[in-house]
Amino acid sequence: MIASVAISNHEIDDLIVSKKHQRKGYGRLVLRFAIHYMQEREMKPIYLHVADWNKGAMNLYLKNGFKVVDTEIIKREN
Repeated sequence: MIASVAISNHEIDDLIVSKKHQRKGYGRLVLRFAIHYMQEREMKPIYLHVADWNKGAMNLYLKNGFKVVDTEIIKREN
């Protein structure tokens, strides 16, 4: 497997590219596929969540027109 993505309601979720294939444009292709799929079905607005430590994903989404609209702090359970 090179890459995968899940789409649920209006959200792009779990966009994953295997380590071996990262930084080769597959993430962008899968993201664009998901956006096109959702637009064809008039699923608006389109949302996604990304952890702030995931700089690669954050850059991918920002370069493809997404904007940060909210942040949240998630506390770890002890």
